Amino acid sequence: TGLAYDSLMQKHQCICGDNTQHPEHGGRLQAVWGRLQDTGLAQRCHRLRPRKATLEEIQSCHSEAHTLLFGTNPLTRQSLDMSKLSELPIKSFVRLQCGGIGVDSDTTWNELHTA
Repeated sequence: TGLAYDSLMQKHQCICGDNTQHPEHGGRLQAVWGRLQDTGLAQRCHRLRPRKATLEEIQSCHSEAHTLLFGTNPLTRQSLDMSKLSELPIKSFVRLQCGGIGVDSDTTWNELHTA
């Protein structure tokens, strides 16, 4: 079994900085990683070097529209066919009560650290 972990994943958090009100955040990943180490399971797995997924890899399990919106950076996104986004059930990001940005009421989006 292969296992990839990068501490940069912990930066996935709402721009409001308050992880207590968001169920998905970097601390959750840190807790899972800690548990894997504590139980010895991490040491029994083949460690994979983490890297960014290619668009082709993302599209193997996500639609092209999802990939265009969530799997690209702002500069790359400008050169893509944005008409594909009409296929998504969401049309835009939402402003969360905390002031952050989300794709729905409890899933945060951070342009810099949510790839």
